[in-house]
Amino acid sequence: MKKGKGFKRGQRLGKKARSAWANLSRRRKRFRERAKRLGVSFALEAIARWEAERRISDQEAESLKSKLSEGYLSAFLTNFGIHLAISGVPVVMAGVGSIARPAYTIAARAKAASRRYITKTMSREEYEKIRRLHSGLAILFGTVPLVGRAAYPVSLLVHEPKLMRILLDHMTYKTLGEKLYKKFIGRKRAKSIAVIGIDGAGKTTLTRKLKAVLREKGLESIVINPPYYSEIESRPFAFFSSVSQKLIQIADRRNLLFLGILGASIGSLPFRRAVKAQRRKDMLLIERHPALEAFSLSNAMPSKAIRRVTRAAARAVFGRLPEVIVFIDIKPEEALKRIKKHMQKSAKTKRFQYETRIENLQKFAELYANAIETIRQEYPFIEVITVDGTKPPEEIVKELKEKLQRVINR
Repeated sequence: MKKGKGFKRGQRLGKKARSAWANLSRRRKRFRERAKRLGVSFALEAIARWEAERRISDQEAESLKSKLSEGYLSAFLTNFGIHLAISGVPVVMAGVGSIARPAYTIAARAKAASRRYITKTMSREEYEKIRRLHSGLAILFGTVPLVGRAAYPVSLLVHEPKLMRILLDHMTYKTLGEKLYKKFIGRKRAKSIAVIGIDGAGKTTLTRKLKAVLREKGLESIVINPPYYSEIESRPFAFFSSVSQKLIQIADRRNLLFLGILGASIGSLPFRRAVKAQRRKDMLLIERHPALEAFSLSNAMPSKAIRRVTRAAARAVFGRLPEVIVFIDIKPEEALKRIKKHMQKSAKTKRFQYETRIENLQKFAELYANAIETIRQEYPFIEVITVDGTKPPEEIVKELKEKLQRVINR
């Protein structure tokens, strides 16, 4: 049977369509490769700037650079580069970008959904990875003019908070320029050292010793110890401290642990303001960092999702985490001996009943240990130093001197 002209025309059109599709696929692949190079170069430039400014150590910089080639971050940088290309660097085209950025993210999610539920060619694990990458937060933030290109870095909050902070800071630096950035963003900010541990571990004694060491090095420091704020003279702080102590006293008399936690939380509310007010100092010595206290208490919660939300809320309320955490590790039995000895030594010393119960000290010791492991896993950029609480304070300070010098030099 002889084939007609219509068949030949259709065959030619089919060849043209296939050729056009193949050409489009090649262009799409080249565009994604260029976008990835753009995202990687931006991230490397941001990390190099932080390293040059001594805001991160050489080891932290190398660790972050090595992570850029990993699966999740590699895909993230490709999509981040596409957003940068859409927005324009450094000039942001607000009108076009506010439509194109969320449209791209929605299309990527829709494509993954079709492969997962219609064609059944994608596993559940792969689909969940793509959903986390093209998150609802990235869609929402991408619609915002001027700052929408930060949508993908913002979505890194849970997975890579340190890298998110570096990328957002560098985007601000590129947008404002060096002069405006230094004037409004890059001002002097005090570094912070948090001293944590159960009651009777020796936090107050060690904090005083560290302050003396910093004074010898010519560094101005102040101790912030919520809910008391003993070194800060301000009426609002006194008010919160008074309310907090009254609630803790009621909780102690009636053995209501929840009310005691509530009282401590109220006393910690002005913590962020206290840190901001003292940012001109060289170092902040924080005894009982509220965010770290919340981290330790979150480990007592049954659901992983609730624990994660609690930690995120603590960071939002109490601000940034410290550069260094000094964890005083001591057995609850030894801590209880110290508490009782201190009570006998000074009749004026007031101790709450819950501090003299061994079961409470054991529970909090376990929560602190779990919190330290969580911080080491989720926040590797924070230097966590564990010291033996049974040693004399002078020996502990001697051990800390060299490690703290690295933080001072950053």
